[in-house]
Amino acid sequence: MVEGPQAEQRQLRLLLNPELAAQPDQGGNLPLHYAASSGVTTAALVACALAFMAGLDWANKTGRTPLDIAQLEGHLGLAAVLSGMQNRHRNDLHVAFGSGVAGEAEQLRLLSCRPELAGQKDPECNMPLHTAAAAGASPRVIQECMRVFPDASSRRNSEGFFPHQLAIEHGHRAIAELLANHAGKQLKEVNSVLATARKNVPIAAVQPDLGNSQDTEHGGVTAGLSATD
Repeated sequence: MVEGPQAEQRQLRLLLNPELAAQPDQGGNLPLHYAASSGVTTAALVACALAFMAGLDWANKTGRTPLDIAQLEGHLGLAAVLSGMQNRHRNDLHVAFGSGVAGEAEQLRLLSCRPELAGQKDPECNMPLHTAAAAGASPRVIQECMRVFPDASSRRNSEGFFPHQLAIEHGHRAIAELLANHAGKQLKEVNSVLATARKNVPIAAVQPDLGNSQDTEHGGVTAGLSATD
């Protein structure tokens, strides 16, 4: 990372081994600190951050995070990227995923040009993948999101739920199976109020409730769930 933007391809190749991104030096600096200091490309910075997301908040022995380093070195563009990845707000990818299958083109565009969004949580700790699971995004989009940020399928939100649990809760069994397999989890039926209603009421009758339940910003996606695998 100390070689800066000229060594992007080598940096990206090394990051294929994500364990390297989690190894600090004697001063407590992670590779992400060096990336922020040397002014690497945005692509290399995002790849390094995605390889070890805990590094965003990692303070070295002088108490500085990668964001602090980027600001001190005057790399304001990289600082903005790091700040965005740190912030736990409902980002553009959360919003795009909220539209389900209808928003596939925009979802794929964001995953391609702004991959860092896939690793950001909203105030309820929902990753964009949680939102996609609840809204019933296409299998193609689900797979691309997991490729961009593999850990998302095994992350719980603030209420303790995995993406595959939200998918099965909202009747999206095909993507629930994809998510559960990727996370190494067993897919179980959900015995919640919404799941029970789906068994006893025609789909058209419960469809309006699904629209309301997709609002992850207000924690609606987890209503009635039981936090088990």
